[in-house]
Amino acid sequence: MMNLFRTALSPLPLHCNRKPSVPLRLEQAYNPASWSTNKRQWTSRLALLPLLLAWLPVQAAIYSLPRDSIAGCTPVDQTYTCAAGLVLGAGDTIVLTSSDPITLKITGDFTTGDGSQINAEGDASKLSIIVNGNTAIGANSTLHANLTGVGTIDTGEYTHVIGDVTTIAGVVTIGNHSTLTGKITTASAAINVGYDTTVIGNIKTMVAGVVSVGYDSMVTGNISTTSGAINVGDRSIVTGSILTTLAGAITLGANVKITGNVATTYQGSVVGAGAIVIGGGSKIGGSVTTNTGAITIASGTKVDGNVATNDGAITVGASTATGTDNKDNKDGVTKIGGAVCTGNSGAITIGADAKVDGSIETAKAGAITVGARAEVGGSVTVKKAGAKTVATSADVHDNANANGKCPNGKITYPKIQSRQWRQIFMH
Repeated sequence: MMNLFRTALSPLPLHCNRKPSVPLRLEQAYNPASWSTNKRQWTSRLALLPLLLAWLPVQAAIYSLPRDSIAGCTPVDQTYTCAAGLVLGAGDTIVLTSSDPITLKITGDFTTGDGSQINAEGDASKLSIIVNGNTAIGANSTLHANLTGVGTIDTGEYTHVIGDVTTIAGVVTIGNHSTLTGKITTASAAINVGYDTTVIGNIKTMVAGVVSVGYDSMVTGNISTTSGAINVGDRSIVTGSILTTLAGAITLGANVKITGNVATTYQGSVVGAGAIVIGGGSKIGGSVTTNTGAITIASGTKVDGNVATNDGAITVGASTATGTDNKDNKDGVTKIGGAVCTGNSGAITIGADAKVDGSIETAKAGAITVGARAEVGGSVTVKKAGAKTVATSADVHDNANANGKCPNGKITYPKIQSRQWRQIFMH
């Protein structure tokens, strides 16, 4: 581009190919009286000017609503209707100057450039953005609004969003290194939260969307879906519960911390399926339960509550002497704070050096294996069919008052009411 400047603004040669003794200054070069010296060269150089002008930075726009108009949008009272979509440039700013709520109704796509500032200093409840197309918020942008879309919603890296984000059919993607304060909800589409990102609010898909949370992220709230899987990356924290209510699997990475329950059941009943896999060194503050899915707990993980299934195998990994990266579980011990139970069928395997504070029991069918040097606070019982193998070096206390007991017969799980969710959240 600098070569274009040099070409367009360089002095013209004189006739007879003689070089000027002193370079022409810019104002002399554009003196119309000198154009006759070489019209062809001047014409070619002037043709470069549109390219030079396009290269120059464009001043970001500032819209003060409801005072200002937005190109392509029709204002009626406090509602702006944008009939052909809305595109905001890099750094464009929307400021609300009225205390009354304002609504942007966008027919088509809504796109903003990097560094856009939308109601950045205002209350998110005062601005509603309704988009019947796709939404793309540029990187390093700030958005304070409740955003509802039909299509996809995508926020770039380092974005800061305050407000609820809702889609009917589109995927929601929150960029890496970002923050979102509000609920994320989709009807049947996926929700992707980038790495090193914070969401302060619940994440929920109503039907079958997969929820994925990147590594080193935090969700202050519950994560739930009906039939979609839930995946949480390494070292991430969820200060709530994780629940799939029909058939979705749950996979937690290594050194993850969940303060609530982890379950794949239908509203806490016995009509759920979906495997649960918990990575090594993790910490679960509640129980881990499923109806027909297998449960796999890797080495060095601690679960404060019960681990239970009706018709799936349960595998609890061995303790590890190397410790973990989780500050809450540095010793590397695998520990279950309650009981380990199967209500119908399913094998139970407890790894070497692991600890179970409660009892271990299969109600109908399923083998139980307790590894070397493992410690069990309660009893180890196979009520009907199934073998029981306990290593000679294992320590089974058979304490009737041990923390955590298995029920007689089929395992049932209490339905989590909204009040209980709030208590889990506060915990």
